[in-house]
Amino acid sequence: MKNLITTVLLSSISIFSFSQKKIAHKIYMYGNVENSIGQGKVAVVFEKGVRIERDIISKFKKEHLQVVSWQDLFLPGSTYTQAQTDSILKANNITSILIFTVTGKATTNYGSSLTNGSAYQSANTIYGSAYTNTQSAAVTSALSLRLQVYSAKNSFSNPLAVIDGEAEGSWGVASTTKGIADKIIDRMISGLKSEKAFTY
Repeated sequence: MKNLITTVLLSSISIFSFSQKKIAHKIYMYGNVENSIGQGKVAVVFEKGVRIERDIISKFKKEHLQVVSWQDLFLPGSTYTQAQTDSILKANNITSILIFTVTGKATTNYGSSLTNGSAYQSANTIYGSAYTNTQSAAVTSALSLRLQVYSAKNSFSNPLAVIDGEAEGSWGVASTTKGIADKIIDRMISGLKSEKAFTY
């Protein structure tokens, strides 16, 4: 896994020699993805959360692709040589690897208050008491994701494309990282379809 991540970081530097192309709302791509995803199985890598990874896998399965989690192929925390990694990918007929990373995140303090008051009148004197309970929590207000598309066509040596996307939470609603990530991933899939990335 460390070898793959290192390769990702190094190869992502060279991908920006390609021109940028808008493929969906707030989704931009460098490279070419035509006929690049789906000849065999697709492995998904998302290191920031299991729930979001499951959503990603589910969304790509709806496109009639065979999708598996990277964690199903490689034990978390274990180290594999390049030869071992290549052997496992080949044995499982992995022809595409989709690596998702969070590149930016904005949070907003979302607060609510509850006021409880009471007043008692005795003769001409009013005794009042009140208290206010205020709760505040940081919620995700915006998120940026990057998708790197790797293919067996070039032995996973360099990404065929890098896709950047961003989205904000709905106005006036306490958003979640998962909710905004879902929005970005849906747009990325729409863009991939428009670029004829999927093969069946």
